[in-house]
Amino acid sequence: MAEAAATADAPAAVTETAAQTTAPKTTPGGVDKSETVYAKANADGTVTETTVEAVLKARNGATIPDVAALRDIINKEGDEEYTTGADNALTWQNSGSAITYEGKSDAALPVTTRVTYYLNGVETAPDDLAGQSGRVRIRFDYTNHTRETVTVDGQEYTGSVPFTAITAVILDGDKFSNVEADNGKVMELDGQTAVLGTAMPGLADGAQELHDGVQEFSDKSSGDLSDDFGSGLRNVVRRLKAVQQAGKNYQTFSGLPAGSTGSVKFIVETAEIKK
Repeated sequence: MAEAAATADAPAAVTETAAQTTAPKTTPGGVDKSETVYAKANADGTVTETTVEAVLKARNGATIPDVAALRDIINKEGDEEYTTGADNALTWQNSGSAITYEGKSDAALPVTTRVTYYLNGVETAPDDLAGQSGRVRIRFDYTNHTRETVTVDGQEYTGSVPFTAITAVILDGDKFSNVEADNGKVMELDGQTAVLGTAMPGLADGAQELHDGVQEFSDKSSGDLSDDFGSGLRNVVRRLKAVQQAGKNYQTFSGLPAGSTGSVKFIVETAEIKK
C-alpha cells in the first residue's frame, strides 16, 4: 500500500510475479521452455490482454516438440515454422537455435491483483480520482487462485503454489510528496519517487500448513517424547517439503511437453489514471 499527498493523476504500476521455487534443470534430450507472461490491466487491476513470450531450447533432432494453449502465435526472431496437433501440441522446425515466439492467451492468471484507490480516506473509483487533489492512498491486494496437490512420503497435501509478487510504482516528485509505503520501500530517484512493494500470495496457505504441523508436533510431543518427538518433527518436515514441491511443480502457463522442464514469470502493467 502506498500513501501520499498528491495533486495528480494516479501512476501506472508494474507487478512481477513468480513461483518461489525455481524449476529443475533441463532433462537430457528434453526441451527447456521459459515463459514470460505480459498482461495489461485497467487501473483497478482487471486484466484486459495477455501475451506470452516463450523461448524454446533443443538438444538434438529435426523438430522441437512443444505445447502452447495460445492463439496468434508468431516466431519473433527466426523463420522456423510449426505445425499443430491435438491438445495444443506444436511441432517446430529445429534449425539448431533457440526459438522465441509469442502468442495471445485467454486464460486467467494464477495470481490476480486488485487495486483500490482512496482520496482523503474515502474509497474512490479510478475515473473519479483523475485530476483531484488531496491525500491519496493506493492499495494492492493479491489473490492466488492455484491449488496443487503433492505427495510427500506417501501423504497428500493440497495448497496454493507459493508466489512472490513485486509491485513497482514511479511517482512524479512535482506532483506527489510525503510518500509512505506499508510492506514496501520508498526511494528517491532524480526527482521521482519509486515505491517497491512485496507480497507472497499463497504463502499463507503454506504457513498454515506448517503451523498445523507444528501444532500437531507440539501436541504429540507433550506426551511420550521418545515416540512422538520423531513423528511430530517428521510431519513438520513433510509439510514444509509439500510447500516447496508445489512451487517446483509450477513450471508453465501455456503448456509444456511431457518430459520437459520449464520456468515462468508474470509481469502485469496496471494502467495509469489520466484526466
